[in-house]
Amino acid sequence: MSKRVQEFSPTEKLTVDEFKKYLQIVRELNAIASGIEEWHSRNVLSVVGMPRVEEARVQYGKLSEEVKKIVVSGLRVEQYKQPYYVDNAYAMFAKDFLGIQLENPVALTEKLSFGEDVSDVGVMFRRVEFLEFVSKVREVTSFILKKARELGVGVELPKPVEKPVHELIEEFVQKAYEVTVGVNEFATAVWGLRKIMPSYMKKVYGDTPQQLLTSLGFDKLLEVKHAKLWGFEDYATRLAVYCMSYDIVSNIYTLYGLYPRVSAVYATYAIVNNIPTPSRFIDSLYRGVSDDTKRQRILKEVEQWHSLTTLGGAICSLNQVVWSYNRKLSDVLNKWFSEYVDLEREYVREALKKLGELRWTTPQYLHYSQIHDITSDYFEFRAGFVYDESGVVEHVILSEGAACTCRYGKQSEIGLIARVLYDLAPAMLLGVSDVTLRLRLYGARSRDDLCGNVSYSDVSKYEDVNAIVVLSRRAW
Repeated sequence: MSKRVQEFSPTEKLTVDEFKKYLQIVRELNAIASGIEEWHSRNVLSVVGMPRVEEARVQYGKLSEEVKKIVVSGLRVEQYKQPYYVDNAYAMFAKDFLGIQLENPVALTEKLSFGEDVSDVGVMFRRVEFLEFVSKVREVTSFILKKARELGVGVELPKPVEKPVHELIEEFVQKAYEVTVGVNEFATAVWGLRKIMPSYMKKVYGDTPQQLLTSLGFDKLLEVKHAKLWGFEDYATRLAVYCMSYDIVSNIYTLYGLYPRVSAVYATYAIVNNIPTPSRFIDSLYRGVSDDTKRQRILKEVEQWHSLTTLGGAICSLNQVVWSYNRKLSDVLNKWFSEYVDLEREYVREALKKLGELRWTTPQYLHYSQIHDITSDYFEFRAGFVYDESGVVEHVILSEGAACTCRYGKQSEIGLIARVLYDLAPAMLLGVSDVTLRLRLYGARSRDDLCGNVSYSDVSKYEDVNAIVVLSRRAW
């Protein structure tokens, strides 16, 4: 990976031939993801009788023969001891990646020892992030292939791969690695075009094939005083602030006994278009909203926020999906794959070395409290620089996370948005830094209370403002 980052040469790799090579890998990845989803639909969803599983209990006797074998694979019983699974048991692999496991291994082994019927023994199905990963990859790769066909780039329609599910999972992990920035050279070249100024692009890319740029959806994003910014409008250009609140009940000891105490918890989440929604946001949503109708409405709103429209944006989004879930699933992947590496952090580490050679540093006027870490699973909104039509920064919107409110801060030291774009240009090229250009604040607001009074029923009330929010990726 480090060699590819250091030898960043977009003009050599931003060609139609390289695009076709990339599409072939995407096609294979799509077929593998579809194969895993078909297996899960046939062996889990059809048994549970629901299109989506959070948690469900099914009797052992209703399972397919394949799943029956999986949940007991590696299960051992020694005399006078409870049953246990051997190291690297297939059943534990299925638990981690597919969310399938025996509810109570003891119940099964006891029934077997007495020759009793085991068909009523419980098997649990639970939602796991790996299947979310597979679904998102299948969705984005399908969009890429569809766009390619619309553009007349010949690519065969993928067919789901039929193999044992553990082989599909192993191939999926490997193939997903092959489409990432820093590994795939075409994806790396496209990555540098996410947001770039024409003057800087000329220096880095030289003469670029205009037809391919048009096919990628490369277009002007912003034009203000002293600066123009081009890129893909559907990747990391807009940021929405959601205030999530829920109660935590804890027990406290007093002189008069044990009493419950209810504490309100607030979290101000930042959701960026086509950067995977933080898991903690979803968890907070399920904890804080008991009304399923409201919850589904919020999920639908978030899903629309992630709509893809350009081929270039989808290529960047696919990379981000793999990076994000590779990090979220680090414990599981590290457990089952000896060569696991945190792809995003490894890439950023090498990119920072390259920036160090260029003597680039974060501008001093961007305080730590104003930079948002994309690599964090709790992606909290901190600050946005509101600018007018000419690109002059008028004021700063600051988050008061503890109270779930926002306020206007004092005038920024920045002055012009162009200054931020020029100062961040080298880091934006490699993806260590990024910016969103529009800010959406949910909930009823006044000038002095921008994000306050947010409730889940207020999702449809919003305000879009021209504001740059500075993003970063960290290597630790």
